[in-house]
Amino acid sequence: MSKSKLSGELQFFICLLIMMIILFPIGNLLSKSIRQEEHNIETNGIIGVCTVTRVSASNRFSDGGKRLIIRYEYEVDGKLYTSNSFYNNFDYLYNVFIGMKYEVKYLKENPQKSILLVDKPITSEYKNIEKERERMQLSGKYKKTLQDTISIEVIKMRYPEYFK
Repeated sequence: MSKSKLSGELQFFICLLIMMIILFPIGNLLSKSIRQEEHNIETNGIIGVCTVTRVSASNRFSDGGKRLIIRYEYEVDGKLYTSNSFYNNFDYLYNVFIGMKYEVKYLKENPQKSILLVDKPITSEYKNIEKERERMQLSGKYKKTLQDTISIEVIKMRYPEYFK
């Protein structure tokens, strides 16, 4: 192996090591900050209602893992907020429906900070999923999303008790 190639590989290794030494603590701090923010929302948040507007899976994460991404929107004091929640539990892919309403918790002083409570659907809203999807269709913002969603018939088969 030539001396210049070895020194180039060594330089690359040293740069990589330095980046890891610098970035690892920053990543830990960000992770800790996110957990503290979520705890703050869970502890001090206000319960509201949101509408799921997209459910998708992605593997574009730095750790190589796949996540389920649920996009939702909610209104606070007449202003519309949009947010995403990330989950490792892919069961939600089959049990969270576009156009369905769920509870959301947000901070009064900063409504953009929120947590989707996917285990708390507003069960009385199952009957309105179709109307909500029509509203979404008319808005023109959700055309692709609505093409890829679970049909109302499938939802009715899974949860017939909410459609009586």
